[in-house]
Amino acid sequence: MKKLLTLATIMLPSALAAPVTTVPADLFHPTPAKVEDLCKKAQTTAADTSLNALTRRVQQVNDGGTADIIFDGGVGGVNVQLQGVGVSAYNICAGRTTRLEAMPSTADLLAASPVLVYINGSVPELANVRTWRAVLVLLGPDGKELARLTPSSASLGEPNYWKASCSGGRCVWRGGNVYRFTPASPFDTVLPAGSKLRVLATFGQGVQQLDLGVK
Repeated sequence: MKKLLTLATIMLPSALAAPVTTVPADLFHPTPAKVEDLCKKAQTTAADTSLNALTRRVQQVNDGGTADIIFDGGVGGVNVQLQGVGVSAYNICAGRTTRLEAMPSTADLLAASPVLVYINGSVPELANVRTWRAVLVLLGPDGKELARLTPSSASLGEPNYWKASCSGGRCVWRGGNVYRFTPASPFDTVLPAGSKLRVLATFGQGVQQLDLGVK
């Protein structure tokens, strides 16, 4: 099967959405019908010549094709975003539309769509962000850890995702790291009622523990 690439768009914090405190139960395991619907919406939005960059972004939000902010450090601070399998599928379909490529089958699309965590911010030295980490933890209704999922791959401080902004002889790097999680048992199914998804993230300020209810 030809490898399908996910568009890992680094999204800066904005007024588009406040940090969420819950995740959908199908974050790791959307139905084929839901993925097909997201793909169709992605194709329509990506092909619409009447949209400029801003209105296209707004439509993408309306389509349900964007990651959720789960931690916002404010202006100039770090923010953490979580992207489910459905949104990754949306981005694949949007990218294939703009590149005039054929759409994958729904099965291939599901297989190629990871869960993503983005850690975005600004740093004086790019080497700093190569130590940033993210892990996903599934908690039972009693709060006990049931399983832990580590990234299958990550982009740490890569030039594709970080750009230097220089003034007065000093530079600041702005961008983000991308952590890709391949759903594996028990993360490869609908999350059970009463459970929580914990995102653990480190970015030079201790360990951020972000607990998200399952809805």
